[in-house]
Amino acid sequence: MTESERNVDVPRMPFRVAIATTLDPMVALPKLTALCKAVGAIVDRPASGHLMVSYEELVLGADADGFEMMWLPPLIALTLVPPGKAEAMAVPVRRGETSYATALFAKPGGGVKSLDALRGKHAAWVDQHSCAGYVLPRALLKRRGVDVDAAFGHERMLGSHAKVVAAVLDGDADVGATFVHLDGGRIVSAAWGEREVEVLASYGPIPADMLAFGRKVQSATRDAVVAALLDAGSELSERARDLAAGRSLLGPHRTDLSALYLSKGIPAKECSTGEQKALLISIILANARALTDQIGAPPILLLDEVAAHLDAQRRAALYTEINTLKAQAWMTGTGPELFEDLGVAALMLELGDSGSGSFIKLG
Repeated sequence: MTESERNVDVPRMPFRVAIATTLDPMVALPKLTALCKAVGAIVDRPASGHLMVSYEELVLGADADGFEMMWLPPLIALTLVPPGKAEAMAVPVRRGETSYATALFAKPGGGVKSLDALRGKHAAWVDQHSCAGYVLPRALLKRRGVDVDAAFGHERMLGSHAKVVAAVLDGDADVGATFVHLDGGRIVSAAWGEREVEVLASYGPIPADMLAFGRKVQSATRDAVVAALLDAGSELSERARDLAAGRSLLGPHRTDLSALYLSKGIPAKECSTGEQKALLISIILANARALTDQIGAPPILLLDEVAAHLDAQRRAALYTEINTLKAQAWMTGTGPELFEDLGVAALMLELGDSGSGSFIKLG
């Protein structure tokens, strides 16, 4: 080996983190990317995220030692951990529980209101390895006396809980199964979010998913990652909780904002609607001024129905402030009279509908 060959840096293999797409990929991917960034900082090497299209693909990758860290659903954990193909690391805690449940559901008004109405219907499942999305719902149906092998006219594996929910609510399937969280037998959260569904049956608890190591991960690396996961304030612990929840649990969107109307010395919640609107606009304009000072240019302001509930004096003050900022502002309102004080400083556009479709007309 020459001297120049000895001085060449050999790139280290990435620390590969895998998860099957039980969530909507558009939700799961950024959470997985954030988790990998936190993992990489701990193991001192790049970490790459692998969003698998099925549970079977996850098993095949684990069999081939393709991953250093994996997020395993219960049945896959039972497949990989006991024979030593993966090493259990931790289980996520959701709502103080290390378990969840399953529910069979239908679209409201879709004609399926009970298990007795399933014959000949189209069913949507997640994956044959999914506890909540296939295995246990079918076991529940058998317990209730339903012949699951003959009950349905058509069955499909869609690969994710989000796709099952979409298929049922869009009318592409009559019934589906997905995960839910129970509190005293009552469903408190589910894969369908705030959307309305017809719940046919639910069952739980189901053991939670598991974080596991690949079998070739060194003990020092395992110890460092586990220690970070157990530290509630660590970046890795926070990112793992986000991935388990399918949303960001910390951040400004989780913060309650309190405001005081100084002129009257009262909390914003006790102000009139017009006063509350003026306070909110004041906060937006203050932020715009701060951004202008920070970046040297005013931001673009998007103000929907901004003049609603404002009297003439407050509207005039708002327009004066926007002109002072020299900011480009897009404002909507129910009529041109709301923006008369702007005069020639504004370009007026009228949006409307006609027999042939929508139109935009210069005001």
